[in-house]
Amino acid sequence: MCRTRTPRPASFVRGVLRAHRDQHGFATGLVFTTGNDTPIDPKNYSRLFKLLCKRNRVRSIKLHHVRHTTATLLKDLGVPDRDIQLILGHAHVSTTQQIYQHASMETRTAALEKMERLLMRAAGSPRCRQGLPSQPSIIARLTSSIFGTPGRIRTCDPLVRSHTECRSADRFTEVRGALEALGGCGC
Repeated sequence: MCRTRTPRPASFVRGVLRAHRDQHGFATGLVFTTGNDTPIDPKNYSRLFKLLCKRNRVRSIKLHHVRHTTATLLKDLGVPDRDIQLILGHAHVSTTQQIYQHASMETRTAALEKMERLLMRAAGSPRCRQGLPSQPSIIARLTSSIFGTPGRIRTCDPLVRSHTECRSADRFTEVRGALEALGGCGC
């Protein structure tokens, strides 16, 4: 079974390609060619890309980095990883996730805000077993002890972990004290 790697382009792109075909034709089966209808040399294509960046006052990057940007933007738009993998033509989704998709501070912050809303909402629901409502400072302390904080890392390395465990224990003691000050934690 023969599968095509290239998905159908968006309607705007289809319109631009139709106009280009009507003006230049696709005698060779290639969309973009030199003036002699031969394939464009990759170096010339990269040179043209850099020229377009300069003309439009866009920071010049390697043409290949546009693939990384595409993967990251598609991820930020919520496109499933499997679809991004197929669009980029990777054999394994792990290649797309680990090499091409990059996290931004905005997406990390949004993820942590979702977690905070979930915890705050759960504290007020009738299904919650917690006696007292959570205070935002308690949630911040709990999540920082679980997920780490700036300047501290979570690792399985015993040389680093011994210091981290000590800090985590101190944080848990601090949180427990704060809960007891609010009227008891049931611990």
